[in-house]
Amino acid sequence: MDLGEVIASYAPSMERVEEVIHRVEQGAQSPAKEILAYLNDRGGKKLRPLLVIMSSSLFGSIPSQAILVAGAAELIHTAALLHDDVVDEANIRRNGPTVNHLWGDKAAVLVGDYLLAEALRLLLDTDLRMIGIMAEVVADMCTGELDQLCNRFNPNQALAAYLKRVEQKTARFFSACCRAGALLGGASSSQAEALAFYGLNIGMAFQLIDDLLDMQGEARLLGKAIRQDLAAGVLTLPVLYLLDDPHWGSLVQDNLREPNLLVDWAKQSGAIDRSWNTARGYARSALNSLDLLPGKDHRHLQAISQFILCRQV
Repeated sequence: MDLGEVIASYAPSMERVEEVIHRVEQGAQSPAKEILAYLNDRGGKKLRPLLVIMSSSLFGSIPSQAILVAGAAELIHTAALLHDDVVDEANIRRNGPTVNHLWGDKAAVLVGDYLLAEALRLLLDTDLRMIGIMAEVVADMCTGELDQLCNRFNPNQALAAYLKRVEQKTARFFSACCRAGALLGGASSSQAEALAFYGLNIGMAFQLIDDLLDMQGEARLLGKAIRQDLAAGVLTLPVLYLLDDPHWGSLVQDNLREPNLLVDWAKQSGAIDRSWNTARGYARSALNSLDLLPGKDHRHLQAISQFILCRQV
């Protein structure tokens, strides 16, 4: 089962999520309305809202509040991408010009802020717990991004600090989407915790593989420039493994501003293979948590994990 088949299984609910997002676009004034229309026309995979819907559906019908939380999750994600592209000075995303490239940095930041406000408006019509869950996600993402910004080209950062940053930037958002959907669906605290653990681990795998694709992927498939993070001094897992290697460490430390060299050395040393194995370990941990969930058919959650491991985009 591929991602398309999973999404198709939840088509009615995902269409309602799209309607929520479209209403936000229609309610905006120019030029925000035009920018949001541009973003919606180039929509992404919508993994985060899908996780909300899937998690909720495990416990019965999908309540309207889950639709709103799913919509809010996508707005928060889009806002984060807008802000990230400004910070990273990125010009390409999803095989097209970024908002900051077309409308400028200030407009991109302000539209991101607008989307965060609209996400909050949606959450106000849900369970009060959802506001706390998503507010914590935004704070975590900002903390992780700031930590990354402050550690560019820093060869002395610990592996544990890098993994914590990955958790803050990405994994806790996946986890929050699973937890929120489960709670709205009527899960017990232990069931919600199991799904949150699943989300955390697939989120870790997702970001580790995203970092690997920055080194190994094709720009055409990714829809954005490759080796951009390396060039900006973002030292990801393969580079940290290299730095920790007695044979490669000093050589890498002297060449941190040479992304092509770093990629070649990561391949030669086995650091890339080791990083893929680490990502697979997180995916396995995610799947192990499914035993605590109701029913025995968790094909859709398993398919999401498989998609993350096999993705090229």
